[in-house]
Amino acid sequence: MEVGDDHEAAGFPEAIHAVQTDWGLLVRIKPVLTANSKYLLTGSGNSIKVFSTTSGSLLEERCYHDAQVVGVISSKTKKDQFISCDENGLVCFWSHQDRKSLEKFTLYTKEDKKFRIASLPFCGKGGELFIVTQEEKQQKGQLRKYFYPYKPKKFVIISKDVPLEPNKIAVSVSGDHVAYVYPEALYVVGGHTRRRHTVGTRYLTCVTFHPSQDALATGDITGRILIWYEIKSPKPTKMELHWHYLPVADLAFSVTGNELYSGGEENVLVKWQLSEEKRSFLPRLGMHIRFVVTDITNTYIVTAQKDNAFSIISAKKYKAEGVIQGLAMNTDNAEPFPAGIAYDPFTRAVVLNGRTGHVQFYDLHHGKQLFHLDITMSNYYSRERYQKIYNTDVEKLAVSPDGCWLATVEYRDDHQSSMELRLKFWNFKKEDQIWYLNTSIEMPHDKYINGITFQPTPTPGKTSLCITCGEDDKFKIWKEIDNSDIYGKKKVVGIVVVWDLIDTFQQQQLVYPLMAHSLLLVLGVF
Repeated sequence: MEVGDDHEAAGFPEAIHAVQTDWGLLVRIKPVLTANSKYLLTGSGNSIKVFSTTSGSLLEERCYHDAQVVGVISSKTKKDQFISCDENGLVCFWSHQDRKSLEKFTLYTKEDKKFRIASLPFCGKGGELFIVTQEEKQQKGQLRKYFYPYKPKKFVIISKDVPLEPNKIAVSVSGDHVAYVYPEALYVVGGHTRRRHTVGTRYLTCVTFHPSQDALATGDITGRILIWYEIKSPKPTKMELHWHYLPVADLAFSVTGNELYSGGEENVLVKWQLSEEKRSFLPRLGMHIRFVVTDITNTYIVTAQKDNAFSIISAKKYKAEGVIQGLAMNTDNAEPFPAGIAYDPFTRAVVLNGRTGHVQFYDLHHGKQLFHLDITMSNYYSRERYQKIYNTDVEKLAVSPDGCWLATVEYRDDHQSSMELRLKFWNFKKEDQIWYLNTSIEMPHDKYINGITFQPTPTPGKTSLCITCGEDDKFKIWKEIDNSDIYGKKKVVGIVVVWDLIDTFQQQQLVYPLMAHSLLLVLGVF
């Protein structure tokens, strides 16, 4: 009998099949706002997501592509028309309001399979498309201009060595000039002219054109912004702006060009009022800002953060009015979800790491984050220019079978000061629909905790036990105990029970990654 037959005879399926796959990243390419600023569009995986800027809700999903979408931009030839392009060279012209309005063009032939589309920066007033292509294993791209009707061979090459990142290349509003940055220089291409402006060791990180003047702006690794005027001349005039300490990630002018917005790893959006030489700040915008986008009505500014979220900001009030949050990612770690994944029976959501120091409750059925819980309750520290900063983060989590308790392990070790290690128990109050911190235990183990779980089948009428195991070769049993003193008074007002250690066991030569499975067997004996 074959192995598959054994499984089938034992009642197991022959294979495990995925029944649902969650979205791709929301923050991978620059989003775009509709002409009335009511909707935000972004590429996510093979589709285009349409969100409401007022409610933040996903309204619809356009599925025109079979490959990853690399660009979504507004058309300059028709009102309310958008253009999307995937890495295989399929370009779609479609309307947000009319689903029947759809045109498709293929830019690649079978002989062009060694190329992929890297980005779609711009559409000119005559319908010409500026597209960055990448050849296999090449670190630089080729900027092509395609003309209507779009055909695989109907293009001109503007430059053969442009960067692949979308915020490092820009096209002027007229389409006559292209600017791109490499660390050591700014390149401006117009007609048959190609100018190179070196900047020394203050390496450039991003570029954007002014909407009405012969000017552009660049950011660099030291946080400096340069406004370049008279860019057609061999020696442009420059104006310096400087507030950022870390590299400038992206820049965007307002529709009038009177304001310039900048963002980076400080998680702060800076507004520069150029005519008045004033600046304003909007701090605490989630995680690192990756993209900044403005609209043509001067209603909203949108920042795209590395935790897979968009912040919708009022241009007039200059305050955040909403957040569009996808599956939050921990960008500080090589492993974005170090705590693993658990299931919450109340919300039917999965529980896993969110932004640094948080856990999120994510609804897989509707593809949205229900809420996030601040576990460490500490400020997030941005990195220093020449020093790595260690933030306290959630390394392990578990949810009790009844969904009433959440156990978390938070950890920080900068290899200089004392290690931080905390075990916390959170209680869910059904009447408030809120998680409350019940118990916090400092240094529950002498070394890193590598496993935590609740008892899967507790004694009837009793709460599950919780067990942790650590690199100190110990596993410990934790249990709810009464919060009363010897006189029957509550030690902590409003808290009926707390969690405490009831037993410790020594372990020898056990494989830590398999410990969680072994713990289930251990808990079965209590």
